[in-house]
Amino acid sequence: MSLLSGLEKFGLGNLKSEKVFDKEEKVEEEPKEKPKTVSVAKELPEEKTLVFEKKYMCPVCETSFTSLTVRTGKVHVKEQEIDLHPIYDLMDEIKYDIVACPSCGYAALARYFDSIAKRQKDAIREKICMNFKPIKHKYEIYTYDDALERYQLALANAIVKDAKASEKAYLCLRYAWLIRQMLRDPVTMALPHYDDKRKAEMKEEEKELLKNALEGFVTAKQSEAFPIAGMNTITLDYLLAALYMENGEYAPSMKLIGEILVSRSASNHTKEKARDLKDMIESKMREESKG
Repeated sequence: MSLLSGLEKFGLGNLKSEKVFDKEEKVEEEPKEKPKTVSVAKELPEEKTLVFEKKYMCPVCETSFTSLTVRTGKVHVKEQEIDLHPIYDLMDEIKYDIVACPSCGYAALARYFDSIAKRQKDAIREKICMNFKPIKHKYEIYTYDDALERYQLALANAIVKDAKASEKAYLCLRYAWLIRQMLRDPVTMALPHYDDKRKAEMKEEEKELLKNALEGFVTAKQSEAFPIAGMNTITLDYLLAALYMENGEYAPSMKLIGEILVSRSASNHTKEKARDLKDMIESKMREESKG
């Protein structure tokens, strides 16, 4: 199944075979608290009380609209996985990453929504807006199904507008995290359309997205100025090491880990995470050598 297979709903089924990264793609520059624990004895707040409607002006069609956003300070990271995936305490904040214009179909991660050049607007108007079926649904929250559709729409837009490698890579990374957390959500996975076949497809989609994220961040490191997607050199190198590991490429991962461990600018916390990643890779290599 394609990463963009849900776009038929929006009238954009013709885009579902598009690739995130073209091997010959040239990247152009564009205009530029501690985690809280939740007691199991307490009743968790309803998700709709943790979000609000934030106003936006679409830079493509100039329509005013609202998009649900998580209230500042309400949701906290309780742990972080090896590839920096944040696990939140009260709800999955990643579901609310995407801002999507309900009128024309332009969508992007919130941090990139307003950063769009004229040539990109023209491409989106031609390939997205002309075929887009407006979204008329009123949302109280974004379910995982809603979020999945919004990520697909944002990815289609990123491909159509030929976004910078870092933007596409960061989008693919967060999209992979969304799928990973969806697969862990018992309520979503109990829905009838998530049978064993669909779950297997989703696991493959997560792998494909992580592969695209790796490719995009490698390209960005070679062609873009730091910070890249809000990351400095050390953070990006650590993330690349984690992504190489997840893609089964242990040699380049170990090389980056070695550079982090001897770096004077890397924090003790980052070095500790790098050591954990090194231990994980060595364990995987031992297991594979036995098999």
